[in-house]
Amino acid sequence: MRLSSLSMTPDEEKACTTEAFLVAVGQVGSDPAKAATDLSVFAPDPSVLAIDEAVMGPQGAGRTAELFAQRTTPLATILCLAAEYRRASCPGTVMMLEGPTNEVLSHPQLGEHARYMPTLITQWATSMMEKNAIGEPAHTLPLLERLVDVLGTHNAGITGAHVCLLRAYVDSSEYDKAIALCQRVDVFQTDNTSQALDILAFVCLAAHAYEYRKEINTAMAYWHNALSLPTNVIHPWQIQALKKLVVAYVIRDGRVPAMPRMLPLASASLHAQYGRDTDWYWTWAKYATSTHMESARTAQQLADEHRSALENEDMWRLVQQALHAQKMHWILALPPLYKTIPLARIAEYVDWPSEDVERILADLTTQGRLHATIYLSDIPIPSDALPVPGGYVTGDPGRHWVRFDDPPPSPSMEHAWEEVLAKEKAATQTLHALKHQVYTSPGFLSRIITLNAGAATTVESEMEAEMA
Repeated sequence: MRLSSLSMTPDEEKACTTEAFLVAVGQVGSDPAKAATDLSVFAPDPSVLAIDEAVMGPQGAGRTAELFAQRTTPLATILCLAAEYRRASCPGTVMMLEGPTNEVLSHPQLGEHARYMPTLITQWATSMMEKNAIGEPAHTLPLLERLVDVLGTHNAGITGAHVCLLRAYVDSSEYDKAIALCQRVDVFQTDNTSQALDILAFVCLAAHAYEYRKEINTAMAYWHNALSLPTNVIHPWQIQALKKLVVAYVIRDGRVPAMPRMLPLASASLHAQYGRDTDWYWTWAKYATSTHMESARTAQQLADEHRSALENEDMWRLVQQALHAQKMHWILALPPLYKTIPLARIAEYVDWPSEDVERILADLTTQGRLHATIYLSDIPIPSDALPVPGGYVTGDPGRHWVRFDDPPPSPSMEHAWEEVLAKEKAATQTLHALKHQVYTSPGFLSRIITLNAGAATTVESEMEAEMA
């Protein structure tokens, strides 16, 4: 993967004239390898306005059609298109580029040639993504989707164009399309034409999409991918990924692994830097994962005090989900302790209305995480203080009981166990048959007879020697 960008000296920039560009295009013809060598100077990263003007020349938009008509490599035409998109400032100008763009996207060798100048393709995709924000009728998103489809036929991994399309989906809150794109891309098939930051951006955007769809397990997998990418220095996106992971572990598991387990490949110095940049989240998580009743209030208080900063970091919503999940983890800790418990005492313990507790118990039962039944007591419930993890509840117990039972086995689980038992039975029968075959084979029996005969002969010889 590429870690650095192309750069230019002032002398190189001055040498990039319109005449030099046309000469280079004529020399490379339809050879993508030669184009990657001779035209790369006209595609600096980041782009340079003076070079864009040199590439376009005095003919403006006509240059793109001219180059395409010459049957040169599509890379030369893309150079012009990228410059034109960057210079476009109104929807009308962007609309004029739709026709030439579709022509290039229809080029039969575009996918193959694009691999030779990945930076140029990323610049082109970026310029289309930026102009998509202009609005109707200048939407370039369909063009960007076509480009990604073309590239996908030659590269199953991440490219800069994939990042641009995913960012466009996320920015417009089209999370279904974003997730569909993520499912089509194999992160581990990414080749060395992609920049490390492209991969990092893609996995962070993918995690963002899954987070908003509340598919927390998949989001966590992408955040772990972001932290495992080798970089020379810690990127701000990786700091954000670790913050998200800490909160996500509170939501999913009710506990957070130690940092060395979350960052097994990082050095001690990187652990220290990560720790400094995420210190508040570890402190907050200590309270958010505690079962002590005062801890919930402390965790909520810390979140409220830092709400502005959390909102700026796009963390407030996730933190609120974690505080809500914390109470559910408290409820899940009750079945091992109590067979029955007053509903009002659970409500007091988690500091929720009884109606909300009933709804949560029903949801957890539906999910199979516990099996709770609520019933009305015919006799008053004793009002003695009731111990719970981290304290006591002493309020009015009410008249409703919650009974925790072992969840009944689901039909699917029963079927699965039946299959396992059937396989075990078949394996046992096969093993017995093999043993019988081995133990009754002539070779095995003859060896047993030989060994027994040898032992008997030795004993008889010793007895005869003693008698003599």
